[in-house]
Amino acid sequence: MKKFQPKVKGIATFAMLPWLMTACFYPCIVGPDFWGLVNKHWRMCTAGQMQSPINVDPSMLLFDPSLTPLEVDKNQVEAQFANMGQLPMITINDSLFSNKNINMSGGPSSPYR
Repeated sequence: MKKFQPKVKGIATFAMLPWLMTACFYPCIVGPDFWGLVNKHWRMCTAGQMQSPINVDPSMLLFDPSLTPLEVDKNQVEAQFANMGQLPMITINDSLFSNKNINMSGGPSSPYR
């Protein structure tokens, strides 16, 4: 029996690229597990869980009274929330029941100063 060989081989790889970038590339190559190999002082990033090489000193934080509250539309959608170690990622599922846009405004979404 002859084995089926697709004529265009790059389409499946291209279609999977967003998944590869989030599921493999970031965590494996540049994510927190990699930080411990970059700097010996960050080795807990490799050994620990949910570690970051960024040391935020609370006494150095400044309050910005010009920030307005973060507002998010209250549309009900089907979504997944993931802690990427560096930032949260919300993926809205593409289904018949969650074909809605979600608008976010206010908060720190103003231009960088």
